[in-house]
Amino acid sequence: VRIIGNNPSGSRQVATEKTLITALQWVIENKDKWNIQAVSMSQGHHNLLPVVDYCPKTPITESKIKSLVSLNIPVFFAAGNNGNPSRIDWPSCITDSIAIGATMPAKTIASYSNNDSLRIDFFAQGTMQGIGVGGQKVNLAGTSAATQIAATNWLALKLLKPNLSYNDLYNTFVATADNTFNSRIKTGKLMNLQKAING
Repeated sequence: VRIIGNNPSGSRQVATEKTLITALQWVIENKDKWNIQAVSMSQGHHNLLPVVDYCPKTPITESKIKSLVSLNIPVFFAAGNNGNPSRIDWPSCITDSIAIGATMPAKTIASYSNNDSLRIDFFAQGTMQGIGVGGQKVNLAGTSAATQIAATNWLALKLLKPNLSYNDLYNTFVATADNTFNSRIKTGKLMNLQKAING
């Protein structure tokens, strides 16, 4: 579902928190009609508060995410591509969301990936091939790509194990994750779908 369009000049329109809230509310209202099992958004910003608890307080967005989680629908957000080793983007820093960082094909954490060991949930491969304008194949890289892969992993496991609850699925990915790292980040949980299926 496209939530941000382009201006007549072709540039991307400005997105606000209201854009995000509207999209999440649409999912809540249409989850049964479209059998929605997960939400994955590659939206975020790094305008964080200059305090230890740096995640901006956004009660309406937080309540929408909490509502979806209560319906067993995970909400995945990209951790961001600022290379920050201790802070991740909003809204991925919201507790009830699932924050996703990116790894390189060699399965080490990408240098551009933001991280916060207390807030990030998983890492996933940050490179993938997508379809661009005119159906052309394009190479994509970043935590946005990783977020799409993480949500796809979740859906694949849910399809194979439909009786598992949100917590069961989450804990399965935690228990079966591979360790990943880079020179600045000592450890992270890299989703491993095959281990999760077998676990």
